[in-house]
Amino acid sequence: GQQERSLGSSLFSHTSNRNASVAQGKEQRQVVSTQRLEMSLAERLKLKQATVSRSSNENEKQNANVSRLSSGAEGVGRDSREDLTRRKTVQLSNMKVESSNEVEHSSTRTSEKDVRRPEPSPRMMNTTVCTPRSVASRNLGKLVVLVDSREIASSQQIVSSLRFHHDINAVVCQLGSCDYLLSNRMGVERKTLSDFCNSTNREKLVQRVQELCELFDKPCLVVEKDRIKPGMEPKKARTPTKYHSSVLAALAHTSVTVLFTDTQEQTASLLSELARLEQRKGNCVQGSPEVGPEG
Repeated sequence: GQQERSLGSSLFSHTSNRNASVAQGKEQRQVVSTQRLEMSLAERLKLKQATVSRSSNENEKQNANVSRLSSGAEGVGRDSREDLTRRKTVQLSNMKVESSNEVEHSSTRTSEKDVRRPEPSPRMMNTTVCTPRSVASRNLGKLVVLVDSREIASSQQIVSSLRFHHDINAVVCQLGSCDYLLSNRMGVERKTLSDFCNSTNREKLVQRVQELCELFDKPCLVVEKDRIKPGMEPKKARTPTKYHSSVLAALAHTSVTVLFTDTQEQTASLLSELARLEQRKGNCVQGSPEVGPEG
């Protein structure tokens, strides 16, 4: 019985010692693990601090480089501006020097010409210098026809033909009553055949004819064929329409004389003949109006 008790006590002490050693080992392991965790956390913090410091240093370096570059660019810009101003000043000074040299050369040339200029001979002293006559002197004594300024755009050939082919002083001015004033009693209105045959222009034509009859003793209406543009085929002869015949019948009951022409040259020759007929009757435009020729 004593042996069993001693064996039990020895077993109990052995198990207790084992449990104690196991507990100690666990505690030691826990301490080691905690130490490792603390070490890993500290190392992580140190690594983070190192990376933050590195990034801050790199940012500072980049900012310093940018500032250096900007300062260098400003310096280069200032230098380029200063160079440009210097070049401009140099160019201006060179131009001034060249202009002064040119003036000196021109003055010397003129002086040489003055020196080389020969003395006038007796023949040259006796000759008279003929100057071209002015426009007013050339138009003195010519028959005057007043032309409305609105006719210049569409009848340039008529005005030039009156001046150069028929020896008439065609004076361009503003005429509200007619297109051509041939005398103090005759006013002429010019219409193209397309405008005359167009029914949409009836009111304007009636109003214009009424104004002519009220203002002039011998009103005249010239109907001119449309001008054929280059490259276009001539149109066929127009057949008289009811509107055309009705307008002619209405004009026959007025004091308006209706005349037909084919071209602007024929219109110019017709105007010249009518103006000279009025001149022979003593009803031409008196005096030479002080209006310069236009067109």
